[in-house]
Amino acid sequence: MSLLNDIEDFLDRHQMAATKLGREALRDASFVANLRAGRRVFSETEAKVRSFMDDYSPSSPDTTASTAAVTTGSPGNGQIITGRAA
Repeated sequence: MSLLNDIEDFLDRHQMAATKLGREALRDASFVANLRAGRRVFSETEAKVRSFMDDYSPSSPDTTASTAAVTTGSPGNGQIITGRAA
């Protein structure tokens, strides 16, 4: 199977955005888009991507991505807004 096919399967299986894979595996968010557009890949780059996919283990839900504004105090009376729900 080709690298792109393996990446597409990985993305589907893990419900992961292509930009996240590129960013985490190579620090290149556009890697998968470029690969889809015909980018050639050095063997070292392919090895890094395959290693990332082989070693990937989904963690618990990312709490930093779901920060909600929380207000304290009564409305209109100097509310304090924090970036994270308690």
